[in-house]
Amino acid sequence: MKEAQFVVITGLSGAGKSLAIRCFEDMGFFCVDNIPPILVPKFTELCAQSKVQRGALVSDLRGGEFFNDLFESLKVLESAQVSYEILFLEATDEVLVRRFSETRRKHPLTSGRVLDGIRKERKLLQEIRGRADRILDTSNLSPRKLRDEIVATYGSDRKSEQTLYVNFVSFGYKYGIPLDSFPIRIM
Repeated sequence: MKEAQFVVITGLSGAGKSLAIRCFEDMGFFCVDNIPPILVPKFTELCAQSKVQRGALVSDLRGGEFFNDLFESLKVLESAQVSYEILFLEATDEVLVRRFSETRRKHPLTSGRVLDGIRKERKLLQEIRGRADRILDTSNLSPRKLRDEIVATYGSDRKSEQTLYVNFVSFGYKYGIPLDSFPIRIM
Protein backbone atom coordinates (compact mmCIF):
# COMPACT_ATOMS: atom_id res chain seq x y z
CA MET A 1 0.00 0.00 0.00
CA LYS A 2 1.22 3.49 -0.87
CA GLU A 3 2.37 5.74 1.98
CA ALA A 4 -0.07 8.46 2.98
CA GLN A 5 0.69 12.02 1.91
CA PHE A 6 -0.15 14.91 4.24
CA VAL A 7 0.41 18.59 3.53
CA VAL A 8 0.18 21.31 6.17
CA ILE A 9 -0.55 24.62 4.46
CA THR A 10 0.29 27.79 6.34
CA GLY A 11 1.55 31.26 5.63
CA LEU A 12 0.59 34.89 5.49
CA SER A 13 -3.01 36.02 5.42
CA GLY A 14 -3.91 36.99 1.87
CA ALA A 15 -1.21 34.83 0.29
CA GLY A 16 -3.64 32.31 -1.22
CA LYS A 17 -4.14 29.56 1.38
CA SER A 18 -7.87 29.25 0.66
CA LEU A 19 -7.19 28.92 -3.05
CA ALA A 20 -4.47 26.37 -2.34
CA ILE A 21 -6.71 24.18 -0.18
CA ARG A 22 -9.40 24.21 -2.89
CA CYS A 23 -6.76 23.10 -5.39
CA PHE A 24 -5.74 20.21 -3.13
CA GLU A 25 -9.40 19.27 -2.79
CA ASP A 26 -9.77 19.24 -6.59
CA MET A 27 -6.79 16.84 -6.73
CA GLY A 28 -8.58 14.38 -4.45
CA PHE A 29 -7.00 15.27 -1.11
CA PHE A 30 -9.17 15.12 2.00
CA CYS A 31 -9.04 18.76 3.16
CA VAL A 32 -9.74 20.78 6.29
CA ASP A 33 -9.39 24.56 6.47
CA ASN A 34 -8.57 26.48 9.66
CA ILE A 35 -8.05 23.43 11.84
CA PRO A 36 -6.77 24.07 15.37
CA PRO A 37 -3.21 22.68 15.49
CA ILE A 38 -4.00 20.48 18.47
CA LEU A 39 -6.35 18.48 16.20
CA VAL A 40 -3.73 17.83 13.50
CA PRO A 41 -2.60 14.45 14.96
CA LYS A 42 -6.25 13.38 15.30
CA PHE A 43 -6.84 14.37 11.66
CA THR A 44 -4.00 12.13 10.46
CA GLU A 45 -5.20 9.33 12.75
CA LEU A 46 -8.73 9.52 11.34
CA CYS A 47 -7.36 9.55 7.79
CA ALA A 48 -5.33 6.40 8.54
CA GLN A 49 -8.35 4.64 10.05
CA SER A 50 -10.51 5.42 7.03
CA LYS A 51 -7.72 4.58 4.56
CA VAL A 52 -7.50 8.17 3.26
CA GLN A 53 -4.15 8.33 1.47
CA ARG A 54 -3.87 12.05 0.86
CA GLY A 55 -4.78 14.86 3.23
CA ALA A 56 -4.22 18.59 3.31
CA LEU A 57 -5.03 21.08 6.02
CA VAL A 58 -4.67 24.79 6.63
CA SER A 59 -3.49 25.96 10.01
CA ASP A 60 -2.62 29.59 10.47
CA LEU A 61 -2.91 32.57 12.79
CA ARG A 62 -6.69 32.63 12.48
CA GLY A 63 -6.50 29.95 15.19
CA GLY A 64 -5.35 32.64 17.61
CA GLU A 65 -3.55 31.36 20.68
CA PHE A 66 -4.05 27.76 19.50
CA PHE A 67 -1.60 28.34 16.65
CA ASN A 68 1.28 28.09 19.12
CA ASP A 69 0.44 24.37 19.51
CA LEU A 70 1.42 23.66 15.89
CA PHE A 71 5.01 22.70 16.68
CA GLU A 72 3.89 20.35 19.43
CA SER A 73 1.41 18.70 17.04
CA LEU A 74 4.12 18.29 14.41
CA LYS A 75 6.33 16.59 17.02
CA VAL A 76 3.47 14.17 17.73
CA LEU A 77 3.26 13.37 14.00
CA GLU A 78 7.01 12.77 13.84
CA SER A 79 6.92 10.45 16.87
CA ALA A 80 4.06 8.53 15.23
CA GLN A 81 6.18 8.35 12.04
CA VAL A 82 3.59 10.20 9.96
CA SER A 83 5.25 11.86 7.00
CA TYR A 84 4.08 15.35 6.22
CA GLU A 85 5.17 18.39 4.31
CA ILE A 86 4.78 22.05 5.23
CA LEU A 87 3.79 24.38 2.39
CA PHE A 88 4.31 28.03 3.33
CA LEU A 89 2.62 30.69 1.20
CA GLU A 90 3.81 34.27 1.23
CA ALA A 91 3.71 37.45 -0.84
CA THR A 92 5.26 40.91 -0.70
CA ASP A 93 3.81 43.53 1.63
CA GLU A 94 2.62 45.63 -1.31
CA VAL A 95 0.73 42.73 -2.88
CA LEU A 96 -0.86 41.71 0.43
CA VAL A 97 -2.00 45.28 1.14
CA ARG A 98 -3.52 45.48 -2.35
CA ARG A 99 -5.29 42.12 -1.90
CA PHE A 100 -6.79 43.20 1.42
CA SER A 101 -7.94 46.52 -0.04
CA GLU A 102 -9.51 44.76 -3.04
CA THR A 103 -11.44 42.31 -0.88
CA ARG A 104 -12.16 44.91 1.81
CA ARG A 105 -11.39 42.31 4.44
CA LYS A 106 -9.80 43.09 7.77
CA HIS A 107 -6.39 41.61 8.56
CA PRO A 108 -6.78 39.06 11.40
CA LEU A 109 -4.06 40.70 13.54
CA THR A 110 -5.06 44.34 13.40
CA SER A 111 -7.98 46.65 13.65
CA GLY A 112 -5.96 49.52 12.21
CA ARG A 113 -3.53 49.61 9.33
CA VAL A 114 -3.28 46.43 7.27
CA LEU A 115 0.47 46.87 6.82
CA ASP A 116 1.00 46.77 10.59
CA GLY A 117 -0.86 43.45 10.78
CA ILE A 118 1.14 42.01 7.88
CA ARG A 119 4.45 42.94 9.50
CA LYS A 120 3.35 41.52 12.86
CA GLU A 121 2.19 38.30 11.19
CA ARG A 122 5.45 37.98 9.26
CA LYS A 123 7.40 38.09 12.54
CA LEU A 124 5.10 35.55 14.23
CA LEU A 125 5.41 33.11 11.31
CA GLN A 126 9.18 33.38 10.97
CA GLU A 127 9.84 30.11 12.84
CA ILE A 128 7.31 28.02 10.88
CA ARG A 129 8.61 29.54 7.65
CA GLY A 130 12.07 28.31 8.61
CA ARG A 131 10.72 24.76 9.03
CA ALA A 132 8.73 24.77 5.78
CA ASP A 133 9.57 22.17 3.15
CA ARG A 134 8.33 24.46 0.38
CA ILE A 135 7.98 28.22 0.34
CA LEU A 136 5.85 29.60 -2.44
CA ASP A 137 5.80 33.34 -3.15
CA THR A 138 2.42 34.12 -4.69
CA SER A 139 3.14 37.81 -5.38
CA ASN A 140 3.34 37.38 -9.15
CA LEU A 141 1.03 34.39 -9.49
CA SER A 142 -2.50 34.61 -10.80
CA PRO A 143 -4.97 32.15 -9.24
CA ARG A 144 -4.56 29.94 -12.32
CA LYS A 145 -0.76 29.97 -12.09
CA LEU A 146 -0.90 29.20 -8.35
CA ARG A 147 -3.12 26.23 -9.10
CA ASP A 148 -0.76 25.06 -11.86
CA GLU A 149 2.21 25.37 -9.50
CA ILE A 150 0.49 23.29 -6.82
CA VAL A 151 -0.62 20.63 -9.31
CA ALA A 152 2.88 20.46 -10.77
CA THR A 153 4.40 20.09 -7.30
CA TYR A 154 1.93 17.73 -5.65
CA GLY A 155 0.48 16.09 -8.73
CA SER A 156 -2.66 14.10 -9.00
CA ASP A 157 -3.16 10.38 -8.89
CA ARG A 158 -6.76 10.63 -9.97
CA LYS A 159 -7.46 9.20 -13.39
CA SER A 160 -10.56 11.37 -13.60
CA GLU A 161 -8.31 14.36 -14.32
CA GLN A 162 -7.31 12.65 -17.57
CA THR A 163 -10.79 11.49 -18.51
CA LEU A 164 -13.26 13.49 -20.55
CA TYR A 165 -16.79 13.42 -19.19
CA VAL A 166 -19.78 14.26 -21.34
CA ASN A 167 -23.24 14.78 -19.88
CA PHE A 168 -26.25 14.73 -22.19
CA VAL A 169 -29.39 16.42 -20.89
CA SER A 170 -32.75 16.17 -22.56
CA PHE A 171 -35.23 18.95 -21.84
CA GLY A 172 -38.17 20.82 -23.28
CA TYR A 173 -38.05 24.58 -23.80
CA LYS A 174 -41.56 25.02 -22.48
CA TYR A 175 -40.26 23.87 -19.05
CA GLY A 176 -37.18 26.10 -19.26
CA ILE A 177 -33.51 25.37 -19.73
CA PRO A 178 -32.14 23.31 -16.81
CA LEU A 179 -29.97 25.39 -14.48
CA ASP A 180 -27.09 22.95 -14.64
CA SER A 181 -26.92 22.90 -18.43
CA PHE A 182 -24.71 25.97 -18.65
CA PRO A 183 -20.95 25.40 -18.91
CA ILE A 184 -19.05 25.83 -15.67
CA ARG A 185 -15.65 27.51 -15.75
CA ILE A 186 -13.01 25.26 -14.21
CA MET A 187 -9.75 26.83 -13.12
